[in-house]
Amino acid sequence: RDAAIADHLRRMEAELSRTRAIVASLRGLLTAATDVEVQRRAVPDLPAIAVTARVERAVIGDWCAQTFPALYGRLDGPPTGRGGALYGEEFFTEAVGEVTAFVPVAGGPSTTTIPGGDYAVAVHAGPFVDVDRTYAALGSHVAGCETAAPGPIREIYLVSPPEITDEAQYVTEICWPITH
Repeated sequence: RDAAIADHLRRMEAELSRTRAIVASLRGLLTAATDVEVQRRAVPDLPAIAVTARVERAVIGDWCAQTFPALYGRLDGPPTGRGGALYGEEFFTEAVGEVTAFVPVAGGPSTTTIPGGDYAVAVHAGPFVDVDRTYAALGSHVAGCETAAPGPIREIYLVSPPEITDEAQYVTEICWPITH
């Protein structure tokens, strides 16, 4: 019984810590603008192995923690680039939507093509809980300086789990589709 209570207490403390981080991030959205450097980039089509699912935003971290190791486990050789994900508009507007996790590969019978296109790209450095700040800054840039194109937003995980566990060291490219 004591072990079960202690386990439950650890889970509750972890959830409390996560909630505090989210509150701090939201407070930061209200009080400070994030300046980001934005680059325009043409991204080619990409052969990859991928998994697509309808995912609730509240569980995206758990979904990625299960999906990416499974994808990397299917590789016959080294990946040809960094893993990433595509997020459909509903994921942001409805808090549930289509997400495609992918790992680039050289090709083969079980690959899919991740479509390329023109993007406005910003780099988010730090924990995923703070990524909203970079999204807000990039979205403001696109609204003011670009013409948004239809299609999913692409994230490319330059430094992420499992290669590093210190969330402060995560680096993610956020790629917003634009017209050229």
